[in-house]
Amino acid sequence: MALETADRYPEVCPHTIDRTPMRMQWQDLTMLHWRYPPDQV
Repeated sequence: MALETADRYPEVCPHTIDRTPMRMQWQDLTMLHWRYPPDQV
């Protein structure tokens, strides 16, 4: 598959966004941590 070039796309997006496609808040996150020896990181 060939790489897409910038000249194939318009400078201004022809679409409008009516609502936020994704939303994230700190209360929605889960942070998990595991210990790894420094030589494995």
